[in-house]
Amino acid sequence: MPSRGITTKKDLAVTAKRSIRVGAAGVMIRDGNVLLITFDDQHGTYYNYPGVGHQEHETLSNKSTESLQNKLIRQLGRDSRH
Repeated sequence: MPSRGITTKKDLAVTAKRSIRVGAAGVMIRDGNVLLITFDDQHGTYYNYPGVGHQEHETLSNKSTESLQNKLIRQLGRDSRH
């Protein structure tokens, strides 16, 4: 099962047996351009918004926003709040 929030046809059978994965995603727009994350695997290329997933034992709260901001800072090397 992919760990980055994408699902391929091969994963559909596994996904059907699992609960829905909850997470937070961010849409970043600058000068009319939208930031997308690219994933490549044996089935092709996929695009997704930057995001974070939650584990079953985690609760939803402000942690979603904070986790997403921290991930964007790490990946982009800058503060996503500005």
